[in-house]
Amino acid sequence: CVTPLVQEDVESGNVNIPNLSFGAFTYSDDKSRLYHGPIYRCVDGFCANGDESWARMRIPNPREFVRPRQAGTVVVPAVLIDACMYAAGIHHYRAHHAVTLPLAIDQLRFYAAVPRPGEHAFARVTPLGQDRGQAQFDIELFNENGEPLLSLQRYRAGTLQVSEPG
Repeated sequence: CVTPLVQEDVESGNVNIPNLSFGAFTYSDDKSRLYHGPIYRCVDGFCANGDESWARMRIPNPREFVRPRQAGTVVVPAVLIDACMYAAGIHHYRAHHAVTLPLAIDQLRFYAAVPRPGEHAFARVTPLGQDRGQAQFDIELFNENGEPLLSLQRYRAGTLQVSEPG
């Protein structure tokens, strides 16, 4: 379900979002030990293929959670950054049955494209490996036209094995 992209495509803004078959994704309130409140529930579709994944997320209305935009500034809702990290967590959980919690981002880059409320954005999650209880990812977020919105380079998350009470 994934078409490879290269960093030069992201930088130039010439990305064609592949025609993906997204499985519906719903947040599980009754099974999860970590609660993700309604305002953070942007991921609504997920598609995994081998080492890479794509997440589809709705772009929320900024009036729900940010101050009004000032002239000349680009406002990227923080919940979209959270949704990118959550998408990496979905990927890791499906591959390793381990929960992830954010630790660090080496580089957070914003692009000129502005997210439009009500539209969808698409996150490409590329795992870079795991070591000593940490998983590492590159994540690029694009709007519906394939224009880059943001990227998280070398996002690191702590990994926790899931155990059910017995």
